[in-house]
Amino acid sequence: MVEFVERIIPKRVPRVYALLIVYIALIAVITAALIPVGSRISREAVRRAKSAGGDGGDPLANIPIPRWLEPLRPQFTTVLRDRISEMAVPSFRC
Repeated sequence: MVEFVERIIPKRVPRVYALLIVYIALIAVITAALIPVGSRISREAVRRAKSAGGDGGDPLANIPIPRWLEPLRPQFTTVLRDRISEMAVPSFRC
């Protein structure tokens, strides 16, 4: 590719510039190819978040637990919130 670019540009232009042009072109092509992929990934992530209950509600309410423990879900939720808040704000003891 560099040789092809060298044939197109004037002879007085160093080979380094031809190499730079090839690199920039390759980066542009790769970026142009990945933009639609990234867009599709983001749409899929939004769709999955909505279907998984990511509607801004209580995220702990969707954690799967055995059916026989379902009556204890409020207690589990309280304990999980306490543990998460302890991890988020570490206590400093002297």
